[in-house]
Amino acid sequence: MESGRVFGVGPGVFIVAFIWSFAVFIFLAISRTKTIGATTGGLATIFVLAVVTIILFVIPREQLDTSENDEFEIFDKLFYWRVALVVFMGISFIGGLTCVFVTVWMEPVFAKPLKQSKQWTISMSGQ
Repeated sequence: MESGRVFGVGPGVFIVAFIWSFAVFIFLAISRTKTIGATTGGLATIFVLAVVTIILFVIPREQLDTSENDEFEIFDKLFYWRVALVVFMGISFIGGLTCVFVTVWMEPVFAKPLKQSKQWTISMSGQ
């Protein structure tokens, strides 16, 4: 039985997926700006992550133990329903966070006009 594995893949796949999703989020957030430097910063983020991903794929992995000494196998009949529920909840969380981001954090804030007050002048002539 393989310990520490989900869907037959190790934690590295999930780490790379998280890092890629974070980089895409940073790229989209930076691409909204009008300056050229910020746009190249977003592209640099994607480029650096591509290099890191290539390096991680090149690093050798340990060999899997393929010996079959298991006498029995435990089967969970509700596993697929739990996975479907987790995926649905994750998509709902991302959708809700997007709605909050669009409606609350992206709301324009307009400047209020300042009140006009009488201007007092100080005379240094002594009169």
